[in-house]
Amino acid sequence: MKISNQISEKAVLEELAQRLLHHRVALNLTQEEAAESSGMGKRTLERIESGEDFRVSSLIKLLKTLNMLEALDELIPPEQISPIQLLEMKKRRKKRASTARKTQAKEPWHWGDEK
Repeated sequence: MKISNQISEKAVLEELAQRLLHHRVALNLTQEEAAESSGMGKRTLERIESGEDFRVSSLIKLLKTLNMLEALDELIPPEQISPIQLLEMKKRRKKRASTARKTQAKEPWHWGDEK
């Protein structure tokens, strides 16, 4: 099943549960082995694989054990800089180095031919 906005949260949890179960079995890990390697209880893993609600930290631990943690990078990709933002950044970039200028004491302006 494809996960989309049209399905319920329960259906999403059940689909994730099935996918995680299949990956665990493909790695030839028992629930007990996967739970121990993940640092969680076997009952927690059973709840995840049955489609019950679970903590994100438990999912992270399990994904590490299943060598799938990189999949989270696709879940919420990092912010991309738009081409317009990139152009604006280039416009503001300094083109040469400069030193601090000394400020001169402001004297009233005069023609210079006064006595």
